Amino acid sequence: MSSAEHPLLPPVLAGRADELARADELIAARPGAIAVTGPPGSGRSRLAREIATRLGGDGVRVIAVPDDGGDAPARLAGALTALGLPADPRAAGARTAFVALAGETSAEDRGADAVAISLAGSRSLALFWGESSPPEIPAIPLGPLGDDEAARLVRGSGSDISPALEDRILALGRGRPG
Repeated sequence: MSSAEHPLLPPVLAGRADELARADELIAARPGAIAVTGPPGSGRSRLAREIATRLGGDGVRVIAVPDDGGDAPARLAGALTALGLPADPRAAGARTAFVALAGETSAEDRGADAVAISLAGSRSLALFWGESSPPEIPAIPLGPLGDDEAARLVRGSGSDISPALEDRILALGRGRPG
């Protein structure tokens, strides 16, 4: 669904209808974890947060996992216990469906794999983002926005942007919403 189809969606999601549809497909498969991948500035963490927000609107508890060091399973366990839930993700998921915003990952992140395995098949999900992700974690790759969508994003971000400034912003951004 694009911002044009749903006027309440923020302009930051301009051009991401395909990626949101892909998220819906992946979530239905209950993979345990999904990674939103792309270069810095591509909007990967914003898209992950939007996916979590949408799930939260459906009654799923949204848990922000702090990025304060340590591996992903330990950080998730700490976030769960801080909310009065069992540290074990499967046990916590048996009490409440949750989506955990689990932070940065990379292709070498075995901790992200462990989180995915612990939640696979459950009602809960971890969302990671980064330039790459472990091959076992389904990914939603983000490419640059198309010219029309990038222009719509710039226009939607400020009403007093002159056409000359808009052109400069678009040239500098090269399709990256960040």
